[in-house]
Amino acid sequence: FDFFYTSLHPHGNWLEIDNGLIVWRPRISFSNWAPYSRGNWIWTNQGWYWDSYEPFGFIVYHYGRWYFDEYYGWIWIPDYQWAPAWVEWRYSDDYIGWAPLNPYANFSISVGIVFTRSFVLHHNHWHFVRINNFCSPNLSNYFVSNRYKSRIYNRTRFRNDSYSYDNRFGVINRGVERDFVERRGNVRVREMEIVKRERDNFRGEDAVRKTRDRIEINTPRNVEANRRDRDFSIDRSERRSSLEIGKVEVGRTAREEIRRDRTSETRENNSVPQDRSVRRRETNETEVRDNQPQRRKDVDGNSSGNNSRRKNVDNERRNEPQQMRETDRSNVQEPERKENRMTLPKTEREASQRERKIEEQRETKEKRSEQRSESLRDEVKTEPRKENRERRSEQQREPVREERKIEQRKNVDEAPPSREERSNNRTRENSSERKLKERR
Repeated sequence: FDFFYTSLHPHGNWLEIDNGLIVWRPRISFSNWAPYSRGNWIWTNQGWYWDSYEPFGFIVYHYGRWYFDEYYGWIWIPDYQWAPAWVEWRYSDDYIGWAPLNPYANFSISVGIVFTRSFVLHHNHWHFVRINNFCSPNLSNYFVSNRYKSRIYNRTRFRNDSYSYDNRFGVINRGVERDFVERRGNVRVREMEIVKRERDNFRGEDAVRKTRDRIEINTPRNVEANRRDRDFSIDRSERRSSLEIGKVEVGRTAREEIRRDRTSETRENNSVPQDRSVRRRETNETEVRDNQPQRRKDVDGNSSGNNSRRKNVDNERRNEPQQMRETDRSNVQEPERKENRMTLPKTEREASQRERKIEEQRETKEKRSEQRSESLRDEVKTEPRKENRERRSEQQREPVREERKIEQRKNVDEAPPSREERSNNRTRENSSERKLKERR
């Protein structure tokens, strides 16, 4: 942890949240920042290696996990297992996407990645690029915009078996296969070799060195032996995060190490060299304690009346019922408890009040979200009802319309002929009679 602290302190803030969980938050000016965005991918003997352009990338992209909190933003949880990159993969025939692994993902040598809790990262936190741009430098220039991410996310497949372990190299991040990238992207992928070396003292600038076909990575050999007296400035935050710490197994060794350091510091602070006067007082107190029982024996032996009185009181006390004794004890203990409640320090009161306010705010937010969801459900339910009503009304109106049309036709047929029709009928009859006469 000393190596992590000294290397990351100039680039961010260390925070203690959720009763002992220590995290690091980067100090970045622009708001659209996300991990695994400033750099490029390199294919190595240990799989896909993330080559970061940021000064803190040699630690936070190869150790630990990232988590996005609504209040704190992106926070990094330290862990001591090194890997080429800790990310999740999605791919299709046209796109490749990656996102940082969440803290609920624990690495096992025999199985690989094991999730202690089901967790789905929002599609806006994923990075998608076309396959032909996957191995190009400055990948942030080729990212797909946020408005297309949801559609691409739903069309891609999730890669489950991307991590494994090798006794020679360590953790291997296969991700998307090299042959698939070369075939679909029409690109040639060059392989490089990762070489790890343990060193005692080195700077962050010398942590990673690249040559033409090799990546040299320096890791600390024995941090405890080279530890110096250094005060860790870790800010304690009362605001809780949305993490479930009971299911976060990543970084437990780091937490235990920090607790040991704190306990050792408190012991060293308490073990201050004592003066001679203090030692003399302690010796006098021990002598007085040793002589107290002898004095009591002498007093008891000389005063017989006191002994008789004490015996009578003891007998009376034995004859009393147990309920009376319990009431006496409760009467004695109750005012002490009340005094202890009233004499709490101001800092504890303020902390309890703040926690209550935070819980009330959370409850109000949850109620509002529930009300909104219920209103949306009601709207969704009412819309099909309206449509069904309209359809039913139309279906009921159709036979009525047909009946009206039929009645109109009947009325037209039964109505008496007009004058014009009579004259026309007469002319037709006369013409027909004339034709018959002529034929005859």
